[in-house]
Amino acid sequence: MGCTAVLFLVFQSPAAAQEKKNLSFKNKTIEEAFRQIEQLYQVKFYYSTIKLNPQERISFSKKPRAIQDVLFELELKVFLKFKQDGSMIAVKAKVAEIEQATGGVNLQLIEGTVIDHLKKPLPGVSVRVKGSPSRSTLSDTNGKYKISVAEKEVLILSYIGFVRTEVPVGKSSTIVTILKEEVSELNQVVVTGISDRKEKLIPEVLPPLPARN
Repeated sequence: MGCTAVLFLVFQSPAAAQEKKNLSFKNKTIEEAFRQIEQLYQVKFYYSTIKLNPQERISFSKKPRAIQDVLFELELKVFLKFKQDGSMIAVKAKVAEIEQATGGVNLQLIEGTVIDHLKKPLPGVSVRVKGSPSRSTLSDTNGKYKISVAEKEVLILSYIGFVRTEVPVGKSSTIVTILKEEVSELNQVVVTGISDRKEKLIPEVLPPLPARN
């Protein structure tokens, strides 16, 4: 007697995809993060063609998010690309995608850190490849970021209140960048001169007294 296999596909409705849920975890591996997201949002990650880095840790602060928001934040935190189709989420490495788009140029993964002049990390710094706006990322809460670039490319780092900085990549796999604060003209005090005024005391002139008879 023959046996027929039946495949059931589960699709998310548009309303379910937009539903916001409270997601929160700290210092978890990528695989552990996937499991928690799958359980909370009723989705499934597929990544059989790539290998997840077991040393990489990520965190999500507690706040309501739709699944699209979660995937967007994940792309900023890890070097992966996500494509959702209903309840299924395909995962692939960004390196492979970029190499395909750039015609097979030899790329390297850069790990960078952005700090200020006091050596404090700067979170939320925009990091993009010069001449390729679609290849960009943001620094995390520790001022760290990852991005794939070619040896001769240049990174542009920009942050509100700081001078935009261009950083040649070269052969280094790690980059530490110190951003300089912008000097506001409103905060500059220019002394153009000093006025030293002295008041002169003018004696009062009294009228002459009348003569006595």
